[in-house]
Amino acid sequence: NTRLVNASIMSAVCPEDILAVVRDNLLVLNHVNVSTAFNKLGKMPSGSWRDFSPRHLTADKGFQELLGLVRGFAEKRQFGSRELATTMHGIAKLHEAGRLDAADGS
Repeated sequence: NTRLVNASIMSAVCPEDILAVVRDNLLVLNHVNVSTAFNKLGKMPSGSWRDFSPRHLTADKGFQELLGLVRGFAEKRQFGSRELATTMHGIAKLHEAGRLDAADGS
């Protein structure tokens, strides 16, 4: 159920939790779940990242899958304007915090 997935993403307290939800629910994630995941990742306080360096983020299988879903939803025009804006804002926040390079996942 995508609502339960969204609730799990929203209740996550660290990036690892968000990415575990993504990995565990990869086959049912929709554009809203993907948007929520990026939004939540972008809002994570710096202390919640512990030893999760930018290198570890981009190497994480769940994060790579999340990027792939964004690409796929964008190519198929499956994002609503709100979800697209929220996803891009989350990605921008990760970039601003030094967690993501502009070329990652391209």
